[in-house]
Amino acid sequence: MDFKQSLAGNRKHVAYISLLIIILAFPLTLVLVRHQQNINSHAAAPDQLEAEGGVLGGNAKIQTDSLASGGNYVLFGGFSITTGPTSQNITVNSAEITWTLSEGATGQVEYGTTASYGTLSSPENSFTYSTHIQTLSGLSSNTTYHYRVKSSNQAGTQVVSGDKSFTTSASTSTGIYGSGIGVDSKSNWYIGGGNSAQASIRFRASTSSQLTKIIVQMRGGVNPDGSRYSDGTGGTVRVRLQTDDGTSNHRPSGNSLATLSFVPGNPTGGWGTFDTYTFPSPTSVTANTLYHLVFDNTDPAQTTNYVSINNIITFAAYTPRQPALSDDFAFLYADPSPFNLKPQETADIDIIYADGTHDGQAYSQSRCDIEGSAGIISGSSNMVREHFTVSGGNKIVTQAWVRVKRISGSGDLTLRLEKGDGTLIEQGTVPASSVSIRSIGCDINNEPRDWVNITFSAPQTLANTQTYNLSLSTAAGTEYIMTAVQVDNINPMLSRRFTDGKGQYTTDGGSSWNDIYLWAPFAPSMQFYFNTQ
Repeated sequence: MDFKQSLAGNRKHVAYISLLIIILAFPLTLVLVRHQQNINSHAAAPDQLEAEGGVLGGNAKIQTDSLASGGNYVLFGGFSITTGPTSQNITVNSAEITWTLSEGATGQVEYGTTASYGTLSSPENSFTYSTHIQTLSGLSSNTTYHYRVKSSNQAGTQVVSGDKSFTTSASTSTGIYGSGIGVDSKSNWYIGGGNSAQASIRFRASTSSQLTKIIVQMRGGVNPDGSRYSDGTGGTVRVRLQTDDGTSNHRPSGNSLATLSFVPGNPTGGWGTFDTYTFPSPTSVTANTLYHLVFDNTDPAQTTNYVSINNIITFAAYTPRQPALSDDFAFLYADPSPFNLKPQETADIDIIYADGTHDGQAYSQSRCDIEGSAGIISGSSNMVREHFTVSGGNKIVTQAWVRVKRISGSGDLTLRLEKGDGTLIEQGTVPASSVSIRSIGCDINNEPRDWVNITFSAPQTLANTQTYNLSLSTAAGTEYIMTAVQVDNINPMLSRRFTDGKGQYTTDGGSSWNDIYLWAPFAPSMQFYFNTQ
C-alpha cells in the first residue's frame, strides 16, 4: 500500500470517528439547549424548574452560578431529595409533610389551594437535619391543598420538589358536638383596685401565626346593693402576651412578647363592652404552645380608677371544666400575687390571628332570667329541644349530655334523639335522683345545674346537612328546667360557639315550637353536647 492510499484510509477512519462523536454528543447538545431555553423562560422563578416531569424529585439539584450562566442550571448526583415529600396524619384542619434529603439542610413547605401556593410554613433554618417533618395547621376541612418542599444545603444549593396534594378530612369529627359549655351566671373581676389585681387568660395556641387582636367583655357600673364593677375613670388597662412559666401551676412567666393598652372609660350607669383591641407590634406564636394574656391596670391611682373583666361561671367545678374546651384554657387571678387558677370561671374572649384562626369561646351569659317562662320541662305539654342541622361532615355520636336542674317531682328525664320531623331514632332516661332539686331563677343560693347523660345502644350517625332534634321531656307532676346559653346581641366574637342549632320550647305538646330567646345574633342553644367518635 502506497502513502497516498494509507493517508486516504486514515482520513476515512478520522471521519468515521468524528461522525461517531457528533452522533453521541448531539442528544446532550439538544438537552443543554432545551434546558437553557427552560432557564431563560423561568429566569424569574428558578424553583419552577421541576415543572417538567418533576425532574428535581430524583438526583437533580438547582445550583446558582451567576458567573457561568446568569441563572440556575440542573446537575445530577450529589445533594437531593431522597424520599418524599409525602403527607401524613391528615385531619380536618391540619396535615404533616415529611421528606428526607441526602444531607442535612434547611426545610420549608409552600402550600395553598392551587399550584400557585401562596403560603409558606415556618422555615427550618439549621443544617442539622436531613429528615424534615412540618405541620400545616389552620386548614379548612374537606379541602384539597397543593404543596411542594424546598431545602438548601450549606453550600447554597437548593432542591425543590414537584407539586403534590392532599385533601383534609370532613367525613367525621371527633370529640364533642354541641354547645358543650356550662353557664350558671356572669362574673366580674377587678383589673386594678385596692390590691392592684391582675387577671390572666391562659390558652394553647391552635395555629402558628401572628396574634393580632383580642375581643373581651369589659364591665362597669354599680350594682343595686352598692357594690361596684368600676370606679373613677376606669384606669388604663394593659394587656401583655406572655409565655408560660412551665411549672405545674402554669402561671405567666413575666416574659412579655407583645403589649397593648386601652382606656375603657367609666360611663354612668351599668355598662358592658365587647371592643376589639389590636396589638401595635404583634408577634407570632407557635401552635400547641401555652401562652397567657395578662391584664393589669397602669393608672397611677388604680386603687380608685379601675374596671372589671367579665367571665361566665358555673357554681360547681367540673373535670374537665368545660366539655368543649381543654383545661389548658383557663382564668387565673392575682389579688395580690401569685396568680391562682379559678376553676369555676371561663373567660369570654376571642383571640384573633393573622391567618384567620380564632381561639377562645364566645358564650357570655345564660338565660336564667326567663326560666319561669321558657325552658320548662313538665308533662306532655312542656318540652324543650335543640333543633339543629349538621355541618362540617357526619357526626358519629355515642352519648348525649344535657345540663339541667330539677325544680320538683320525682319523674325521670327522657332524652329523645329524633329526625327533624320528630321520628324517633333512639331514646333513654336519666334517673331523677341524678338531678338535684334547685330553685327557679338566677344566682339563687349559687345553685349549680347538673350534667347528665344517656348512652346510645349503638353509635348513631348524624348525617351532614340533615336536621335532627334532641328533645327533653318528663312525666306530669315533675318539673325540670333547661337554661340556654347565648352570645350577647352586641358580641362580635367569632371564637368557639355552636351555630348549627338553637334551643326551643313548646307549651302545647309540640304542635308549635318557639326559640328560647331571640335577643342575640345567634339563637341561644341548650347546654348540651354529644360525644363523637
